[in-house]
Amino acid sequence: IRTLDDQKKYMELLEVSEPWIETYTTHKDLPDVMLLSAKAYLKVGNTKKADYYIDVLIRDYKKSIYAQLATIYKADRLKSMIKESEAMILYRRVLDNTKNIEVASIAANKLAELLLKYDKVEEGINYYKKIYS
Repeated sequence: IRTLDDQKKYMELLEVSEPWIETYTTHKDLPDVMLLSAKAYLKVGNTKKADYYIDVLIRDYKKSIYAQLATIYKADRLKSMIKESEAMILYRRVLDNTKNIEVASIAANKLAELLLKYDKVEEGINYYKKIYS
């Protein structure tokens, strides 16, 4: 499944991941496969299915990296729907709750972009400094 994601073969990924998710409901890799599926659904334009997996990850895997990345996906969706202030709240929430440097960097970068868009230059630059220092 990860290979299909790396190859950007999203439809094929979904053909494999859907039955896998239904079969392996207690597998330790379930949240990872759900996150990859959410990403694939977003890429193919099925936002309803993507939102389902995003919501499950946020609800059922609260403290995990998967929930944090799902929250970033949710914020990205809000941003694309011109709900940027809501997106900023979610990016900040991820930053406040993650201990993972990669997740923090993603959230900080996306937050900084939005802050700069709204002429909050100093605050935006501070987030970039955190990423690159």
